[in-house]
Amino acid sequence: MIRLFARSCLPLTVCALLVLAVGAEDGHAIEGGRSWYTYTKGTNCADKKQVDPINVVFYGRDATAGRTDAFVDKYMGWGDATDSGTQGFLTPRCRLAAHQRANGSTDETRHHVRLRQLDKKRGARRLFSAGDAHYEDHVGSIANPFTGCGRGKHAVKKGAVDRKPEDRGANGSGFDQGRELMADRWGARGRRVTKPFKGNTHSEQCDGDFAGSDGRVAYMTIPDRR
Repeated sequence: MIRLFARSCLPLTVCALLVLAVGAEDGHAIEGGRSWYTYTKGTNCADKKQVDPINVVFYGRDATAGRTDAFVDKYMGWGDATDSGTQGFLTPRCRLAAHQRANGSTDETRHHVRLRQLDKKRGARRLFSAGDAHYEDHVGSIANPFTGCGRGKHAVKKGAVDRKPEDRGANGSGFDQGRELMADRWGARGRRVTKPFKGNTHSEQCDGDFAGSDGRVAYMTIPDRR
């Protein structure tokens, strides 16, 4: 009997680990294709008003937007960017970004992310905060005001997997670059990072370039409070 129990224990352990791995990015965090984008402010997250792909999700028992914001400061060294305007997140309600961090001002080319905590499901053991990490060019300056973006605005670096080769970008789009930078920093701190494919590849930018995600989303852990 002891030998039989020992044999059956290994598959149960493996199954338990697989359940935990799947649960970390369980699809209940963000539901549906429309929820994998941000939306133009004031449009109530209406169809065809998509702006940025959601490409980073932070999770844990204490992964509030505020706590995630603090870890972006700690791991990335980025500062406040609340002067950058904001966008809507489906949480599943349409709600504006709660926090923004960047490594430059509105007058600079920079890395930037908006963050919003998602509504907690009844009985859920984790919180989730989503973001739109990206690398963006400063456009619409006095020297070049006719980009379609407006003076003092930004446009994400081009790159789009759903377009012809010349529009795809050699190193991925600014969204891919922003996601990878955050994932690398989180991994360097020993945090769990996974990158499932979610297919949010819609691409468009105000300066005429096409910029979109390659469809992968970096799930990263936020440590529990001590």
